[in-house]
Amino acid sequence: MEHSEEAGHPSGAAEEISGPRCVARFDYEGTETEDLGFIAGDVIRLKDHVGDEWLRGELNGRIGVFPAAFVDIIEHLPTPTPGKDISVIRLDLGVEGLKYY
Repeated sequence: MEHSEEAGHPSGAAEEISGPRCVARFDYEGTETEDLGFIAGDVIRLKDHVGDEWLRGELNGRIGVFPAAFVDIIEHLPTPTPGKDISVIRLDLGVEGLKYY
């Protein structure tokens, strides 16, 4: 797993990422190919929710899913606006998720 020790910040330090993001509270080693592994302190750009207990995010150019309980949200994803269609789709990663458009 990539980890930068420059200036004492983990890779993806909070000041380098803007928009919806979270910081890892614990290390997470995914067991599936669609999982996004990280170490405590990593800052992950949030992409979307996958059900109630999982999130999809990006770290060091990798996109994957991880348990929401392993992170603290710094900036939440935008909430869908009323009247917008919410569709359940099957993503190419084989994980069922919600897509707002």
